[in-house]
Amino acid sequence: MIIDDGGPAFPHEVEYLSPEGAGRTPHSGMSMRDYFAAKAMQAVLAQVIENTADIVSAVTKLSTAAYRVADAMLKARETTP
Repeated sequence: MIIDDGGPAFPHEVEYLSPEGAGRTPHSGMSMRDYFAAKAMQAVLAQVIENTADIVSAVTKLSTAAYRVADAMLKARETTP
């Protein structure tokens, strides 16, 4: 199954030096999906983490939920002018 990642979130060029000379190369950065998921998880973790005894289980569930939120945000971008 192919997942729409929304494209690059922070595309940029990376400068480099090598024995052959200097240059720039494009770098896509993280995907919009990963960025949205990270933001969603950050918000939830800020509220939940102090009240959770089983941190590993909580983070596993939150990771899955964060990507569901990210997928919903990407879907909304398709329909929002």
